[in-house]
Amino acid sequence: MARTKTRALVWAGLTLLAASCGGASPESGIEAWLQLSGAGVQYVPGPLVDDPAATGPAVHSISASGKIFPGAVGRSISGSVQMGASAALLGLDGDIGHYIVPASAMDIDNPPDLMFAATAALALTTPLGPTTMRVRAVAPDGSAGPAMSQNVTVQATAVTGTLVVSLTWDTESDLDLHVVTPPLMDGGKPIELWSNSRTTLLPRGPLDGGPYTDDELATAGILDFDSNSQCLIDGQLNENAYWTVPPPAGHYIVRVDAFSMCGQPAARWMVTVTLDGTVLGTYVGVATDSDTRFPHGAGAGLTVAEFDL
Repeated sequence: MARTKTRALVWAGLTLLAASCGGASPESGIEAWLQLSGAGVQYVPGPLVDDPAATGPAVHSISASGKIFPGAVGRSISGSVQMGASAALLGLDGDIGHYIVPASAMDIDNPPDLMFAATAALALTTPLGPTTMRVRAVAPDGSAGPAMSQNVTVQATAVTGTLVVSLTWDTESDLDLHVVTPPLMDGGKPIELWSNSRTTLLPRGPLDGGPYTDDELATAGILDFDSNSQCLIDGQLNENAYWTVPPPAGHYIVRVDAFSMCGQPAARWMVTVTLDGTVLGTYVGVATDSDTRFPHGAGAGLTVAEFDL
């Protein structure tokens, strides 16, 4: 009986809150930049307005990625609110709406705080650049406290460099770019850039002179990102291997590995090789589930391009 009464109070508070925010909407926020889903999550048209002087419950933490990409889905946003709060209001600055996210389980790391959590997606129309995510805690009577904010950056996927090898694809699958580069020294072995080895600099311990300096790191080839790793869809659909200084002379090999289709029937991909702003070549293909059945790791993937510098 006590639990039933508590739950009724919580939902009564959410009803009051929805009314005070202009009314929760049956829409899912499909036209908003930020799109939240989860048990009890409600969309509210209109921006989330802060009130620094509010005396309602406080937000104690926010956990969300500081860098996000348009088109990302299945991302997690969570945090904790003061005991006694029934929900959190969450929205992006400048968006057309925000969300009510119920608070439920106790935060075992910071009792007696309560946790809130939702699954987030980011629309392809979201403007690039820095923005702010704001969260306000809400009491069962509908009163809200001041906002806690977190700075986030909506990133573009393009990179620049003297040599850039770029892989892009068109569905929510997990493809991996592999670039085999010339040895760093005479008699050395070629080096492979891929998701498990994202720099051409070999590991170095204390006996080798300690960590690399910033100048040394600047000479390396870098793989910027492992997009959709393990089918955690990030919206990027793009991986780049690049050098910011003239790359080493020698023979290069580019491969595309279909690690997982993540439930997609196919992924059309394109590889572009650019040197000093000039496109050396563009290569296209299609990955399907049959391509995922081969081993993955160093040496994996379909060879799509070879060139010499």
